[in-house]
Amino acid sequence: MQVLRHSNRFDWIFIDTPPLDMDVIENAVVVADCVIVPVRTSSLDIGSIDALVEMCRDHHKPFKFLLSAVDAKFKKLTATALSALVEDGDVFGTRVSYRLPYINAMTAGKVGPEIDKELKPEVDALWSEVQALAVSAFKPSLKAVKGRAAND
Repeated sequence: MQVLRHSNRFDWIFIDTPPLDMDVIENAVVVADCVIVPVRTSSLDIGSIDALVEMCRDHHKPFKFLLSAVDAKFKKLTATALSALVEDGDVFGTRVSYRLPYINAMTAGKVGPEIDKELKPEVDALWSEVQALAVSAFKPSLKAVKGRAAND
């Protein structure tokens, strides 16, 4: 597993913002290395992403959509949401399923696999994709550092 260090104190910092406070969201985007945009498969969620996508692009931040609370019974709804999202950006291959253990975990201050071990593969797959997104965010800065080192 590759771990990225921003300082000597933290490997990862996740900033979870309220969905409608655009000032708070923009402040988080500005300091972020990359942005994960959780989206439910509803037309309301998908219809509200434009401002955030524009923010990420304006601040040159890589971003990816994460389909969350995906109900396996509504395959057509998920497919429609996915086709709408790919018009604006990349989408994680992992989908966070709509399952009661996630809700129970949140209310208990835990994560899904602590409540139901069957969720572990889903969470592990997502974590791998999040790490890959973070690594991609550092590629331009790593090239710049390598270029400076070669010139020294």
